[in-house]
Amino acid sequence: MNKLHKTTLRLALSPLLCAALAPAAPASSRLLEREDAGSSLVRAHASYLQKDYPAMVAAVKETMRDPAADDLVRANASKLLTAAFRDGCGHLPAGWRAPAGVRWLTFTETHVRQADGDRYKFELWLNEPSEAFISQVQIVRYPDHVVLDKRAGVGEFDVVPRGDGSFGLSMVAAENGRTPPPDGLYLLNLETDAGERTAGWFIVSDLLSSETPVLRSPAQGEHFADGHVPFVWDDFRSPGYDACERRTVRVNAGKVLTQAPYWERAWGFSEVDPSHTAMTIGAAPDEKLPDGLAPGSYWASLTYEESRQFGDLTLVRASRVGRPIYVDPAAK
Repeated sequence: MNKLHKTTLRLALSPLLCAALAPAAPASSRLLEREDAGSSLVRAHASYLQKDYPAMVAAVKETMRDPAADDLVRANASKLLTAAFRDGCGHLPAGWRAPAGVRWLTFTETHVRQADGDRYKFELWLNEPSEAFISQVQIVRYPDHVVLDKRAGVGEFDVVPRGDGSFGLSMVAAENGRTPPPDGLYLLNLETDAGERTAGWFIVSDLLSSETPVLRSPAQGEHFADGHVPFVWDDFRSPGYDACERRTVRVNAGKVLTQAPYWERAWGFSEVDPSHTAMTIGAAPDEKLPDGLAPGSYWASLTYEESRQFGDLTLVRASRVGRPIYVDPAAK
């Protein structure tokens, strides 16, 4: 790297930016004198200083694709992207668009806590105007690790009819489990039934919550004689939450099934910019289950979501706690 590039990178990691990226600043600072930091990373920092976010995003992607870039270089680029999200109050241009007809497109990384331990999930949701509108969905962790592929049957897929005549396509990656999926560059390939193709991409960074919310009621395995189950919880913000991110709370009770998909939503409450920390089934706003839950086995869950916008793609950090509960009139 020539002296000009070193100077540019040094300016890019100004005290203000280093403060924004703490505690990663010491590692980033060690990068400054390296000869192999890469011109794309230098351009990303220079574009950031000039507030040219489309150019910065393109340079970050180039850095993440560079086979010569090591973990320190990629981490530096990811932290720069996080700083730019903060500058843009949770919004950045992506340089690609979702297919026409898709009204929303959401990628979620979820940390789930339950009695037998923690689990981690990668999920993609999209809205389509007809049931077979999206013929192919594929997510590849760069360069070639397939984590989701509708056509090849990699992952779980479910089509959910919506009240407005559209459909929600839900996709859960095949590698969900006990270990958080790696951060990094992910490629998103979409194809419609008319053959329209979208080659998108996004970077998974700062989307994993290290903590989960506290659900005070119902308790683990609690039995209720009446289906008007009370939910009580603590307000929650993850350690990675940024003030510009949009917050949503979701409280659900799902009927436990003996066959796939093994869970069917029976009741739910959601709120953007949450203010509630208690809700009883049968008394929620716009209640659709005034008589409460019917007798049976259920899965109760509390989820907080914190989202940012990358072009047409919503990136969500989700933190969830779940547990079994039972409605049994004999429990009186």
